[in-house]
Amino acid sequence: MNDVKKQKRYVLGGSIFVLLLLVCFAVNTVMFNNKMNHIVQQYMADSNQQLAEHISSLLKSGEEFVADFADTLTRMPEFLLTEELLKRKADAIGFENIAVVSVNEKNEISFSPEEEELREWLGDNEEAATEPRASFLGKKQIIFSAPVVKEKKTEKIVLGLQSYREIHSLIKQTDNWRHGIRVLINRTDGEILMMEKGEDSFVSEEEIPGILEKVRQSGYKEMSKFGNRFISVAQVEGTDWVQISMMSQNVLKGKMGKYTGTYFVLILGEFLVLTAALYAFQRDMKKKEVLFLKDSLTGGYNREGFLRMSQECIGESNDTDYTVVCLNICDFRHINELWGEDTGNKALKFVCRVLEEKAGKKELVCRNSMDHFFLLLREETEERVSARAAEMIDTINEKIHEKFSGYNMEFYIGACRLSVEENIEKAMGKAIYASKQGEERNVCRFYDEEAAEKIKEEQEINALFAESLENHDFKIYFQPKVSGDKPCQAEALVRWVHKERGVIYPDQFIPLFEHNGKICELDLYVFEEVCRIESDWLKQGKEAMEISVNISRFTLLNAGTEIWEKYRSVKEKYNIPDNLIEIELTENILMDESQIAYMQKLLQGFCSCGLKVALDDFGFAYSSLSLLKAFDIDTIKLDRRFFIDENEKSKKIVKYIIQLAHGLNMRVVAEGIEEDGQIEVLQEIGCDFIQGYVYSKPLPLEKFNIWRNKKVPAELTAGIFFEI
Repeated sequence: MNDVKKQKRYVLGGSIFVLLLLVCFAVNTVMFNNKMNHIVQQYMADSNQQLAEHISSLLKSGEEFVADFADTLTRMPEFLLTEELLKRKADAIGFENIAVVSVNEKNEISFSPEEEELREWLGDNEEAATEPRASFLGKKQIIFSAPVVKEKKTEKIVLGLQSYREIHSLIKQTDNWRHGIRVLINRTDGEILMMEKGEDSFVSEEEIPGILEKVRQSGYKEMSKFGNRFISVAQVEGTDWVQISMMSQNVLKGKMGKYTGTYFVLILGEFLVLTAALYAFQRDMKKKEVLFLKDSLTGGYNREGFLRMSQECIGESNDTDYTVVCLNICDFRHINELWGEDTGNKALKFVCRVLEEKAGKKELVCRNSMDHFFLLLREETEERVSARAAEMIDTINEKIHEKFSGYNMEFYIGACRLSVEENIEKAMGKAIYASKQGEERNVCRFYDEEAAEKIKEEQEINALFAESLENHDFKIYFQPKVSGDKPCQAEALVRWVHKERGVIYPDQFIPLFEHNGKICELDLYVFEEVCRIESDWLKQGKEAMEISVNISRFTLLNAGTEIWEKYRSVKEKYNIPDNLIEIELTENILMDESQIAYMQKLLQGFCSCGLKVALDDFGFAYSSLSLLKAFDIDTIKLDRRFFIDENEKSKKIVKYIIQLAHGLNMRVVAEGIEEDGQIEVLQEIGCDFIQGYVYSKPLPLEKFNIWRNKKVPAELTAGIFFEI
């Protein structure tokens, strides 16, 4: 009996123990499931956010490229824009095609190739003419656009077409993409831009629109659960797009199951298994993260990786002795053209490898895009940064010479020192800006706030050009050339009098316009104004006066040998007699031996349409006399340096030059004369014309008309004639 009672007690106790064990198991299972739900949701949210960030980085790279190309087109001569150039640019960045769209005065769009999809897209996206942006064209292409703006007016639009496979490849690198659905959607109107559906997806094609509508109605929450589905939403920065990932709870738990199966067998292994699972997930996420931070071509860091790792380097070192350096390979397209694209890609890998080898501890290298690289160097002074950059370039070329004898790789280099407050991405932008300042190669230029302000000032002045030209804010001033006792010639000079900014002096705008090419328009404008004034004089019955007009070096060397035809057309428009206007050019234009044939043809063109040619600043170049033999010159203007601290030797030189010029049927003008004593000497040795402040500073038209009718010098010394 006692044995039976004992047995019953054992059974009851065992049952209670088993029950308690089951209760503990159930409680722990619920707790574990809740923990696992949190883990898988967090993992999915992090993975989706990373995907959105990398899509944003890809789009930003494309936008930066077309924006940079659009900026280049603002300065590039029209004839250089060819189909071949566009193809090379497209191949270099991985675009399927690049088109440059022209916008006419009626804002109608003409373009090539004439594709209906492009036409519709341009019609629906008017903002493409105002700012860089990325959009979808149809369902298979991403279109990047950037306006080409000149004088605050969009003249062209750059369009870059890229296959959606670039984004698709990012999705394929995302863990579990085959088991779920990835959707890129426009949150404004709910349009599906791109969708990738896994092979063993858990929902049908017909269910997806309904699910997405529920997500939209919920306000695109970062993480939601619909039934047994986890849905993660992440904003694609810089766009109205959101990246949505949908996955079955069972799939995610199944993926976790290989790490947690032991738990369900033995409660005591719960924490060990959980730790192993978390470690495995962290390792997988780390691998995926590293993949997204690497450049697919070079294997080094990409822009995203550079930004991420820079923060770590700067944070660990806890100092500000860092400089961001931008290296832009000059004329990299020549490598692709001469040796092929494969060799070009190998060259980029090689450059990246050398830069990484030369980088020190807690320093970074990345390829930003195409042939642009960034460095994060830890140096205390600008001199050391410049020396490091020069050393890297020397090493690159030493190794290049081993394969390509005589070929030197050159770089535009810009740098920006990091301050305590400096944002790394902002510093990268400043380094790019610095690299574009000046044309000297292999020289490291540091970002300068004062220089940047000067550039800003120049940009403001540049923006006023078109309107001022239309409003005739550019005024023509005349400085007389005197022969004997009466002015009989004059030099036309331009002055800018803006209604709001006042007088803008020539040294402020002439170099700027020579740099950006606007000087060609200004030169022609001045010539036409002089023709108009000459025409008015003739209509009024006044005596015609020979006027010399300056043409800049940039215009002569870049506008082509047929530019004289434009000047002939203007001359004929105003019915100007031959030999009444003289084209004045500086001596140094003719000194380049490689340009002699070009300049001879150009000057022959000017002469053929009844214009004279004067050579300014004559006499101080070593080969000045040889120019008189090579070119058809009507007038030489003696360099004013002859008359500064003049001595007996300089007087003799001037005398012999005048005699030589007269023997060649050329006239001589002495410019920059400021003293009365110089007039008498020059007249004695036969100088034809005298020009300078001794008679008058440049005068506006109204005062010059008074001046030309008076004799020299009696009535001409009044201060009213001394102008800017």
